[in-house]
Amino acid sequence: MYYKVQIQETASSNLKEKKTAFNCITETFGKLWAVKEFLKERYGKEIKKKPNVFMDNKEGKSIPIGYTVSFWNSDISHNSSKWHQTDWIQITAVKEKPILLNNPSL
Repeated sequence: MYYKVQIQETASSNLKEKKTAFNCITETFGKLWAVKEFLKERYGKEIKKKPNVFMDNKEGKSIPIGYTVSFWNSDISHNSSKWHQTDWIQITAVKEKPILLNNPSL
């Protein structure tokens, strides 16, 4: 088993504008502590807030599946103009099972 972190980066030039997705990052880690260290290094602090990304299950009940982190960002490639960025973060535990394509039971 390993842990997969998916971060969907979204941005807008101001808080009233609709956000646009511009990048998706996927990283994998063997230990949960490594996930926490990665996120701490990326965002400068540990994510301690409650989950605020939800998905409805088959019964229509909302279940928490992740977090958002928002901040103002800028870099040289954008002429130093700032944008408001929201990263949608989902962490999943993954257990892989090998399959064979010629397996008749598939």
